[in-house]
Amino acid sequence: MVAITVLIPTFNPNVQYLKEMLLSLDKQSMKNFQVLIIDESTTFDISSIKNIKYNFKVKIIKLRKKIGLAGSLAFGVDQIKTKYIARIDSDDLMHPDRLEQQFNFMENNIDIDVLGSAVQKIDSQGYKMGLRSFPLEDEAIKASLHLWNSLAHPAVIIRRNFFEKYGNYSANQHNEDYELWLRASKLGAVFHNLKDPYLFYRIQDEIGISRGRYWKENLRLKIKYFNYQYFIVCILGLFLVLFASLSPSFLFKPLSRLYNKFI
Repeated sequence: MVAITVLIPTFNPNVQYLKEMLLSLDKQSMKNFQVLIIDESTTFDISSIKNIKYNFKVKIIKLRKKIGLAGSLAFGVDQIKTKYIARIDSDDLMHPDRLEQQFNFMENNIDIDVLGSAVQKIDSQGYKMGLRSFPLEDEAIKASLHLWNSLAHPAVIIRRNFFEKYGNYSANQHNEDYELWLRASKLGAVFHNLKDPYLFYRIQDEIGISRGRYWKENLRLKIKYFNYQYFIVCILGLFLVLFASLSPSFLFKPLSRLYNKFI
């Protein structure tokens, strides 16, 4: 029986990056997985990749109308029946041992709901840009969530029943993973990060994080999920986001770069 489904939402992806990502899946030391692609592309027929032979099953669901990233993820989760769901984006790469390491850890630690890892940042050409590390233990992850996102979404593996206990991705949410982690954290989910990097995370630009919408949504989520158990951290997180969102435009980019080191 297949143990893991790798969930990949796509929207007009870079074809070369997509093929490289799928090749990194083909090199996994663990073979007991399948891939589900939820595609919203308008300029690229992603079905052509099915002509390439891989060592895993690929299922592509082409959506008839655009529902956005969060909607695609929520729809994808509803289609999956395997015990675990692993995430990756179409422009990232997996370490060859990622699925095996994460699967074994989850099987040996049945209390963990979501398992992430450190990530190796790469640029558009695939050159290494440095490591991004995250808190390892549940309590530290939960506290850090009120400052910044301390779980790298494309690097996580999630128990399927996590979504039954804590709910699916919020379909109208732009910070879909951050909202899900904060919501689940408050409801008692258990998180963990592996210290080694099992994802090559492609940094192409910082435009998205520089948009005012990002900061407004980040602030809204920090207020909505304010947790008095982490009072000081929550206050600091609110201050950081307010400071960034109210800063003049010429400070936006350097602040975004600084914040990007931690999310």
